Amino acid sequence: MSYLYDKQGEGDPDLVALEQRLATAGYQPRRPGRRWPVAVAAGLAIAASALFVVMPRGPALPVTTASGEQSTLAVGRWLETQEQSTIAVADIGRVTVEPSSRVRVVETHAQRHRLELEKGALHAKVTAPPRLFVVDTPSAQAVDLGCEYDLAVEASGSTRLVVTHGEVSLEGAGVSSRVSAGAQARSVKGRAPGVPRSLKSGALVNAALDAYEGGAPVEPVLTQAEAVDAVSLWNLLARVDAAQRAAVLDRLLELTRAEGVDRAKVLALDAAAMEQLWEAFP
Repeated sequence: MSYLYDKQGEGDPDLVALEQRLATAGYQPRRPGRRWPVAVAAGLAIAASALFVVMPRGPALPVTTASGEQSTLAVGRWLETQEQSTIAVADIGRVTVEPSSRVRVVETHAQRHRLELEKGALHAKVTAPPRLFVVDTPSAQAVDLGCEYDLAVEASGSTRLVVTHGEVSLEGAGVSSRVSAGAQARSVKGRAPGVPRSLKSGALVNAALDAYEGGAPVEPVLTQAEAVDAVSLWNLLARVDAAQRAAVLDRLLELTRAEGVDRAKVLALDAAAMEQLWEAFP
């Protein structure tokens, strides 16, 4: 039998003749001993691939309830709160989840810490580089820019964000709303996040913004806007038509008295110029 496996020894004359005839037809006999290692290697590769796909991205995060009970929340697991509970997010901050909320850890590692809030409300206080901490909701993503904020998901699936310190970018449907401390923004599922508004905005400018988001002209917003509404006007620059942009910028500069702004670059929505304008008002 050695000849069948490794061509060693003297083969049966009839078998040798048969192999010679097959060789002239381009056939090369396969040795049984050479097949199973390939199959095993393929199986191991598939198993390794499957293991890579299902492997959780990060460790479990510690959870402490208001009554003092401690547990951990693994990546992918949902936490449904009966009482106020606090999640320690690595070494970057804490998230306090209100009762009757549903939240899970999507991923947690050095490059990204990401939660998902399906319903209810939470308060996040984070000290980290911009965009390291993210919370998904049914209608938008709250992307931390180094801040403290409240986030709530209403029964309809709409999201409400209120920033108390720093800044947050509320993103969805290809649009980003930059929300500064003392401002809020809302997002409805399937639509771009709303224009951020100061918590001190008056009823008239809020009504004008509501109408604008429903398709009305922007001019009533400019008429009713005051200095506290600078955050709204700044965000409007990237939303209005190019023909209306100059009017929005003029009103913003009038209200804030910002100086040293490159008007042409702002009208072109140049990133550096927009950032300089943002930093020019409180």
